[in-house]
Amino acid sequence: MRNSLDDLKRTLEKIRMEKHPEIPAAVIEKIVEAQAENQDNASKRQAETERIIDEYVRTLNREGGIS
Repeated sequence: MRNSLDDLKRTLEKIRMEKHPEIPAAVIEKIVEAQAENQDNASKRQAETERIIDEYVRTLNREGGIS
C-alpha cells in the first residue's frame, strides 16, 4: 500500500508542478494522507478529498484568488 501511495503522491505532485503550480504542495500532501487514512472506506476517502479541495477553494475565495 505504501508504494501505491508514494506513486499517487509522485503523480499528483508532477501534475501540480506542470499544470497547476499555484496549488500548494501541502494540498497534495493532505489528499494523499486522506487516501491512506481512509483506504478501507471509498466513500469516506472521496468525501475527505472533496473536503480538502473545497477548503482550498474557500481559502482562495477569501484571499481574492478566485472570482
